[in-house]
Amino acid sequence: MSQIIDMLLKVLGAGYQPYQGHIEPDAYTRLTCQNPERSRWFARELQFICLGCSRACAVVNPSGFQLVLPVSARKRAKSCFANLPLVSADQLLRTKLLLRVDEAAFVLNISEREIRNYVDEGKLTAHPDAPLRVTADSVRLCLRGRAA
Repeated sequence: MSQIIDMLLKVLGAGYQPYQGHIEPDAYTRLTCQNPERSRWFARELQFICLGCSRACAVVNPSGFQLVLPVSARKRAKSCFANLPLVSADQLLRTKLLLRVDEAAFVLNISEREIRNYVDEGKLTAHPDAPLRVTADSVRLCLRGRAA
């Protein structure tokens, strides 16, 4: 038991935070994980460590792991275990074809309401199916248009 606690303290001391995102089942298949229900993932940027068993799997930029937006400093102060791994706007645009409204707002540094207005005005292209998703290409074009 003390070995697990030592490992947890080492991981937290290295700046890892509990991972709150979704993991696709095929990611566990690639890791040859025997007990995915026991997994306990911690993340720092795009580096992940699982402390669910003695194998302590570590992966970098794995496929099947949901990208998670950073948490503001104010929210971070409330609970040290509520922190999420940081993902840059560039990483979101490089790795995703469709962005959620909150992700697009993060990339463009505007409110979610403004994202919805941009979609209504035709400045951003949305996927036709619900829930509302915005194409990464239209967000890139919007960024270029704002820089000009």
